[in-house]
Amino acid sequence: GWDCQLPGYCGCELVRGKELYVSPLGNDNNNGSVNLPFKTLAKGVSTLVAGDTLVLKEGIYRETLKITTSGYEPQPIRVNAADNSHVVISGTEPLTGWSAHQNRSWHSCRK
Repeated sequence: GWDCQLPGYCGCELVRGKELYVSPLGNDNNNGSVNLPFKTLAKGVSTLVAGDTLVLKEGIYRETLKITTSGYEPQPIRVNAADNSHVVISGTEPLTGWSAHQNRSWHSCRK
């Protein structure tokens, strides 16, 4: 927030939020630091407050990104890919167990 010490005067020092990290190789019991990232987007966004940035490390995130908290001007909530990382957010699960079917088609059964 703003740091205003004197009535009628605002020194207006912007306080920057924290960076929290998520990685497909992380663990939701971690603290969300660069070296101990969370595993899921859900865990990462659940910890965000105004001014924070959620940094996604490289990988595929197979879940829906739903942010229920908002920032405000000048402290928005941000979600960024880590530098030089390829990040995919996909709400789908891969299907496995494909087998050949009639007429050159394939099928898979999801359990």
